[in-house]
Amino acid sequence: LPLLLFQASLTIDVARMKQDAAPILLLAIIAVIITTVIIGISLSWLFGIPLIVCLLLGSVVATTDPAAVVAVFRDIGAPARLSRLVEGESLLNDAAAIALFSILLGHLIRGEPFELVQSSMRFAMTFLGGLVLGLLAGKVLIEGIRRLDGLKAAETTLTVAAPYLVFIVGERFLHVSGVVAVVALGLAVSAWGRTALTPENWQHLQSVWEQIAFWAVSLVFILAAILVPKLIPEVGVLNVAIILALTVIALFARALVLFLLLPFLSLARLTEKISWEYKIAILWGGLRGAVTLALAAFTILFGTRHL
Repeated sequence: LPLLLFQASLTIDVARMKQDAAPILLLAIIAVIITTVIIGISLSWLFGIPLIVCLLLGSVVATTDPAAVVAVFRDIGAPARLSRLVEGESLLNDAAAIALFSILLGHLIRGEPFELVQSSMRFAMTFLGGLVLGLLAGKVLIEGIRRLDGLKAAETTLTVAAPYLVFIVGERFLHVSGVVAVVALGLAVSAWGRTALTPENWQHLQSVWEQIAFWAVSLVFILAAILVPKLIPEVGVLNVAIILALTVIALFARALVLFLLLPFLSLARLTEKISWEYKIAILWGGLRGAVTLALAAFTILFGTRHL
């Protein structure tokens, strides 16, 4: 996950993303929380499954990864703002969903009763703490890169080591969200690295990270391909019904945010109005990808051993 999240944030043009910061943050953070809650409460009510388990499932599927959609947008020359909204959301909601997933999994493992206020405070503290850690680490990393006199191999090595160091420090020592810290680190490198590195070195860094991300995504899908056949014999009618209900509820929750909450940002003059056509494209383009598969695979493996 640190590799996937860092590479995704590294490709974001932070200056362009600032233009639509309000809707991106709404879709990436508030929408993740709302989707998780709606899925959790609905599935628990419909199928009698414990609420904490349904909330955990909601956090797994709340994140979107529309890489294929963004590629289609680029091929057909879709409006820049539409691509910016989809890309920005898909990057930041990964961090929010994984942070929420970690908190809910901790509750489930420890057998603690779920308390909304306490969990919300913990989510806010871990999210903001990870954000601060990542930005500070990004500043230190860029200063270190400036002292390397343009050595491509050394620059790349530092950027490969940094996400894991930041993740471990955040999770193990500071008890903040390591994934949020990694995303903030990548955004900091994207914002400041374009001037700290020569254009040739920046292009080299981007190419190396594209290859690393390809390997990481491939491993996630290979892992999923290994796990899924073991689960197929256990799938029954109830499981199919849960999956169908989950799909409908997830789409409904996403539509709720897009069509009911986004207009308030325009009324408050925090962003330009987003058209219905854009909202429909964002709704239908909210595919699930490698991060959702990774969280699902982790839940299966970890649950088999510990729960």
